[in-house]
Amino acid sequence: MLRRLGKKSARIAFGVLLAVLIGEIALRIVGFSYPSFYTFDEHTAGRLRPGAEGWYREEGESYVIVNAAGMRDEREITEAKGTDEYRVAVLGDSVVEAIQVPVDKTFVRLVEARLNECKPFGQRRVRLMNFGVSGFSTAQELQTLRHRVWAYQPDLVVLSFFSLNDVRDNQVQYFHTSPEIPFFRFGPDNALVLDESFLQMASVRSRSSTRWRTLQAVSDYSRILQLLNRAKNMRNAKAQEKDQAATGTQPTGDLGPSDLVLAPPHTKEWEDCWAMSEALVKQIRDEVVEHGARFVLVLSGSGPQEHPDPTVRAETMKRIGMPDLFYPEMRLGNFADKNGIEVISLARPMQEWAEANKTFTHGFSNAALGAGHWNENGHRVAANLIGDKLCQPRP
Repeated sequence: MLRRLGKKSARIAFGVLLAVLIGEIALRIVGFSYPSFYTFDEHTAGRLRPGAEGWYREEGESYVIVNAAGMRDEREITEAKGTDEYRVAVLGDSVVEAIQVPVDKTFVRLVEARLNECKPFGQRRVRLMNFGVSGFSTAQELQTLRHRVWAYQPDLVVLSFFSLNDVRDNQVQYFHTSPEIPFFRFGPDNALVLDESFLQMASVRSRSSTRWRTLQAVSDYSRILQLLNRAKNMRNAKAQEKDQAATGTQPTGDLGPSDLVLAPPHTKEWEDCWAMSEALVKQIRDEVVEHGARFVLVLSGSGPQEHPDPTVRAETMKRIGMPDLFYPEMRLGNFADKNGIEVISLARPMQEWAEANKTFTHGFSNAALGAGHWNENGHRVAANLIGDKLCQPRP
């Protein structure tokens, strides 16, 4: 009896192992890949996982390598800075991380090459450090500055501000019933007060566990685990959409949040989003200056703003009731002038380039053209604009 049960169990185990093996082989044959690029961080809720690598094909295609410092860069960097080195830390979200395109086609790498040609900082070798993480808010970027950036002794800090989602993400409690990231509130005298209540959430604590990290490490070698992780993330994304729709204070109105940011705020919630965004930008600038570094704000354009077809842009303008799509650039430009902040605004010149060349700067053949992230054209044009500005002598 026991012998028969043992043989039956062995056959079942063999069948399961064979099925797993066939599944792994089949997923590799079809080219499926969904690596786990991110890990938990106690200050920002998440960051790129040091040593992670693999193909990303959800939008565009690139082989992504994360170095030991947790940057999207195949090159390693030490905290100690050489006397002949000029370091630039670039803060931002997925626009900066840019896993949609090969690393040598990203604006971060292209600007680095340009600065090493024009030599605005003398004979020092320029090194750009990519601190971008997909989904980051300006609050998370401030936390990154405080807890990661200064160890690498940057001479210049560049903050990429992507208004299409950064503005609303900076008041994340308006969009989520239980925000799983750190954010700031206004305290007495409008001082910024950090809210780290996310650390007490069970879902967040599970991502900081040894079990979770072990599962991530194993998934590097298992396409089946990667498939299950993708299914989980898609389920979570749908739950998040449902959560946003159920949040009574969500400042969406009749238009989507991405549309609304292109027009002046029409509710208190949206004005709060803008006020917090401006306060966070100023806080980052102040802390950069306190550390003796230079600060530059880069306003990254969006798909609706840079669409090459003027009729498509006209439809968006009609929908939001605006004569153009540059309210974020106008508002932040005025804010920067008032506060003495260096700013590079990309949306308008990139729109002009896209229309003149009848070429998309956003989108990919395996995703929507004219939407989503910068493609190689977008990164190249953005790099030229940023490089032109930074290569100029400072007044």
